[in-house]
Order: sequence, then structure tokens, then C-alpha cells
Amino acid sequence: MSTCKYLFVLAVCASACQSAWHSDPEVTFYNSNVLLPHLEFTTPDSTVVRIEYWPVDRPSARQRTKPSHGRNHAITLFNVKPNRHYAYTIVHNNRSSKEFFFQTDSVPAHVLHIRKERIDTTVFDGFILLRRFFKHGADVLIDREGDIVWYHSYDTAVRRAFTWTSQNTILSIYDSARIMETDLMGNVILDLDLEQLGLPYKVHHEIFYDPAGNIVTITHDSARYDLRKFGGTKNQYLTADGILVLSKEGKVVWIWNLLQAEDPTRFTGAINLKENWGHANSIVLDGHRNYLISFRDFNQVWKVDGKQGDVLWKLGAGGNIVPEDPSDYFIRQHSIHFNPRNELMMFDNGDSKIRPNSRVMAYEIDESAKKATTMIRVELPRSLSSYRMGSAEMLSDDKFLVCTTRKDAIITVVNREGQILWKVATDHASYRAYLIKDPFKNFIE
Repeated sequence: MSTCKYLFVLAVCASACQSAWHSDPEVTFYNSNVLLPHLEFTTPDSTVVRIEYWPVDRPSARQRTKPSHGRNHAITLFNVKPNRHYAYTIVHNNRSSKEFFFQTDSVPAHVLHIRKERIDTTVFDGFILLRRFFKHGADVLIDREGDIVWYHSYDTAVRRAFTWTSQNTILSIYDSARIMETDLMGNVILDLDLEQLGLPYKVHHEIFYDPAGNIVTITHDSARYDLRKFGGTKNQYLTADGILVLSKEGKVVWIWNLLQAEDPTRFTGAINLKENWGHANSIVLDGHRNYLISFRDFNQVWKVDGKQGDVLWKLGAGGNIVPEDPSDYFIRQHSIHFNPRNELMMFDNGDSKIRPNSRVMAYEIDESAKKATTMIRVELPRSLSSYRMGSAEMLSDDKFLVCTTRKDAIITVVNREGQILWKVATDHASYRAYLIKDPFKNFIE
């Protein structure tokens, strides 16, 4: 046999041996999601395989899936980008298949459009979670290069409140009487329809799991009052906000409302009778299972006893705890939470007449001394200021993730001087932005 013929036979044998341990994968896209390539193939015997995949033009960006066990393998790939050509191999022990290929498409126009304005991939690690809540709702993850790498579309508009859970799922308010939790495959993990459960509550503006696995959210309650001094009538309904805690089965665990704590007829401020009194927009738990609730229209954060419902203190102008410097008073604040240093942090919106620029603020609260010390004050430029919605999150001692929403959302990372280090703009509003360190850890090694 000539040398050429011998080499040809070896090549054919090698190819046959390689393909004999798996079938050629069939590539589809899970639930027609262009960023969820789904591979299905078989192996003759039960075995453990993984998929290694990378952009053809960027082999250094190689990723590897969690193992798949058995003979029939169905593996969905995560953290891929739109309009990219990818290569992949099937890996078993130290053996790799030949290279296969797939192509991703454009993200559908109704999901979200990202415009990159300043990208520095060294500014943060991880991904940013956003939500489009108008018309066709969508949850979106973008990476530090400003690219959409995951999305989940809803069949209608969704409410603005959403959060990332410890199980790498998204818990959200689907509509005002429905709470939903979905995983990254788009599977519905929880679907609570409050109307079907006979619960007379509308929920809004906040939702998360507490340490006991119960759902914490904001709800309304109403009662009749003589509101003539506020421009109302003698026997008018007043709607006020409060805290609702539900089990995953929809059982009411705890409930509290502003009307329990305050008599509106003795209220010394103005009441906007067209909206809910106080307009609560965020809640956070302290380490003792008490609640801090932000009332936008009061320019205050209240601490509420998690058992008895007593108001323990009020932070802000007119409260019993105030910042030492009046210039550090917050206005129409959103997104209260404790940062990694256990300081109470917020997006301080400001007001067009009183103070036109928004700020990132954080306070150290001394409850015994009834004292609030300003620990962080980042003055944002007018281009990043907003009188509605918004969030701020501490990434490090000198970096802060800011979501500014007017009509559309601007997502930035700024330093303590308010200088923009990283910036993208979107074509739709997002109530908040969250940094998610490792969203794909259940799927990628």
C-alpha cells in the first residue's frame, strides 16, 4: 500500500472512531430565544460529557458547561452574544470531538436596545440585570462589554419591581395581583395569583425573599376620612401603603399599613389625594427582622418593628433621626438597602425646585443617639439625575452602579467624584439595575 493510501485510511478510521462515541448534535434555540443555543445528541453508553464553546474570532473566551450524564444529552449554552459565530466541541474525559458550529441571531427589537457610550471592561466584574416593564416586558443581563448576553421575554407588560434571588432566579411582580418567579431557562418556578387565592391586595414597587423564604412586598390599604383640609371630601377614601409578607403558598404571614401608625386627619404636610399616601417605594430588612420602609412623599425612611408594627424611628427631614448637616437631607429617595459596610444606602433623587441634581447617599445610623452620619455622598451630574425611579449600588469603596431612569434608562458606574467610568444607554426604562456576580454558575463551570 502506498504511503498516501495508508494515511487516507488512517484519517477515515480516525474520523469514524471519533464520531462513533456520539451522534452529531442537533442545534435549536430554547423557546426560540436567540441567546439560548440548545444541543441534543446521544452517546452509545451512559457517560459524562461537557460542551466547550467559544466565539470563532475569540478562542480565548472559551467556556465549559456543567456535566451532562446519561446517553441522551440535552445541553443549553449560556453567556453567548448576539450575531456571533461560535465553535464548540463535545468533551468526554480527555477526548474532544471535532469542532461544530452555530450562529446566534440579533436580539429581538422589542426586548431592549443597548447603546454603548463608555466601556472599560476593568471597571467591574459580573453582569448587570435590568427590566423593561412597558408593553412587551423583558428581563435582561448585560456584561461588562455592554452586550446583552441573556434575556427573558414576557407576553405582556410587567410591573416594575423585580429582584435576583439566592437561587439564581428572578422574583418579580408580574401584574398588581400576581407574583412570579422564573429561572434562566424561562421556566416558571412560582406563580401566585392573589385574586385566585382570594387575597384582596395589590402589590407594587418592591419584592424579595426574606431569610425564612417568605415574600416581602408593598401593598395598599384604604379607609374613609374627612379630607376636606387637603382638598378632598368629608367622607373620602384614602389609600396608603404598607408591608405585606406572604408565604410561597400565598398565606399572609404579616401585614402592616401606614394607616395603623398615623392618623391622616392630624397630618401636618400635604396629601396628594390622586396617589397613595406616602408613596412607599422600597423596603429592607435589618439584622433583627425589623423593616425599613422608604416613603418617597415624606422624604423619610421609617423603621417598623417586625412583630408589633410599632414605628421605632423616622429618618429624614421632620423625623426623629436626621443627618447632622441639613445639606445631607435626602429628597424623594428610592432603592434603600444596606451596602457591604452595613450603611443605609439610597438613590437620592432630588427635586427640580429644591435641589435639581440626584445623589448617591449612605448613612451610618446610631439608633441609641438618634444620629445619622453621612458616609457616602456622590453628587451626580444633571445628565444622571432623575426625579422618578432610580437605584444606586456600591461596587467598591470608590465605585457605584447607578441606574438613572427618565423616559429611558442610563446605566453607569461612577466614582466618588461623580465621574463616569462606564456607561450604556437603553431605549426603555428600568426601575433598578443590579450587579449580579455569577448568574450562570448553575450552567457553566
